Formats: sequence, C-alpha cells, structure tokens
Amino acid sequence: MLGIDDTIERRRGKRIAAKGIYRDLVRSSHGHFVKASGLRYISLLLLAPVP
Repeated sequence: MLGIDDTIERRRGKRIAAKGIYRDLVRSSHGHFVKASGLRYISLLLLAPVP
C-alpha cells in the first residue's frame, strides 16, 4: 500500500529560491483561509504490513 503526505516547512529569507505561499490545512477552516510561507515537501510512503 502506498501513502502520500505533504508538509510545509516554514522558512524565511531572501536567499530561499523555492519558497511559496500555501494554504495551511491545520489552521484553516471552511470559512477561514490561513496562508503559510515556506517550502512544501511531498513524501511517498511504502506501507508494509508487520507480521
């Protein structure tokens, strides 16, 4: 089974070239939008059953 996870690492500074502004899923709600600036990492996980 495969799993996908995304994480936002909050980073500041002028020399960070790949940073962007993303929606913070933890602090946002349906009616309230919260932005987070930083780097976004997407991980692909291989989930193996433990005998």
